[in-house]
Amino acid sequence: MVSLYCPSWALPLRLPVQVQPSETLRHTNDPEKSTTSTYSTRLKEIFSAVTGVWRVRFDLRSSSSAYTAYGAIYRNGSPHGASRSTTSTTYVTFTEDLSFTTGDRIQLYGAVSSGGTAYVRNFRLYGDAGEGVGVALK
Repeated sequence: MVSLYCPSWALPLRLPVQVQPSETLRHTNDPEKSTTSTYSTRLKEIFSAVTGVWRVRFDLRSSSSAYTAYGAIYRNGSPHGASRSTTSTTYVTFTEDLSFTTGDRIQLYGAVSSGGTAYVRNFRLYGDAGEGVGVALK
């Protein structure tokens, strides 16, 4: 049997919140946006309020099956997730679990092959915040 002693002057300490991926919807940027650019263009952005791993989802489609629409998650203007593509004219949902820190800009970039239009919508972050508990010594 293990016996632990906790002095009366020890106080509970809340450690920083860390987000963990889940199916709990936390942030959205849903309106449809489009681009005709063949270069990656920022279409949507959400700021991360906490550090941890967010489940990031977005919908992507092309104006025609003759054109390829591209979408990718960026962090603070730099690629952070996998490049996704589709020729579907109906929305396809893409999901990725990616790590971010407090204050990061979580961005959705899009592009399309020459002559087409790429559409994105439902840019969403999912996660649950877990809090650590420790002991602060006086």
